[in-house]
Amino acid sequence: MKLLMMLGLPLMTRWEEPHPHYLDETVVMRRWIYSGAGPNTGQSLHNRAVDAERQGNLDLALELSLESYVKNPRRRGLAYIERLEGRISERDALAALEI
Repeated sequence: MKLLMMLGLPLMTRWEEPHPHYLDETVVMRRWIYSGAGPNTGQSLHNRAVDAERQGNLDLALELSLESYVKNPRRRGLAYIERLEGRISERDALAALEI
């Protein structure tokens, strides 16, 4: 299994940025993107979702990741959807407190 993972890793690159709650950069958010994703594939939708998340548009990122999961159902994609849903619920809870 590890060999299969090692063979697939060169096809993916990662994006990291400091986690918003830990500003000292000891905790980072890591997202993988597919470097060889073809047009209109689940992988390209995932890449677009990561890009939308990087730009701060969590709702669009969730929508694209759901579409990506429909085209390419993988555990990794489901975990990404769950993380996005968690971030959206945190954002909404904080927005409700500010009102």
